Amino acid sequence: MSEFPSVEADELVTKQFLRAELAELRSDLRNQIAELRLAMGEGDTGLRTEMAAIERSLRGEIADLRTEMVERFRQQTIVMVGLVGSAVAVLGTMMQLG
Repeated sequence: MSEFPSVEADELVTKQFLRAELAELRSDLRNQIAELRLAMGEGDTGLRTEMAAIERSLRGEIADLRTEMVERFRQQTIVMVGLVGSAVAVLGTMMQLG
């Protein structure tokens, strides 16, 4: 003890005090880790919800595009049938005149 500098007795740290402080620190860390895990879990749920909403939106847009494509193909088919019919009629007329 003679090699330690002279200090007041209230500045010395006892094993009991150190253990109590470490226990409090451990408890605080456990609480913060639990809060972080909870926040991360909520973030994960939020992300999943957002991704599900995006998926629903994309599925809706794809369905709309599919419907639009089917309608355009139907319209093109009608036009093509009309053009082929007209071409056949013109050729028939030309053959009768020819």
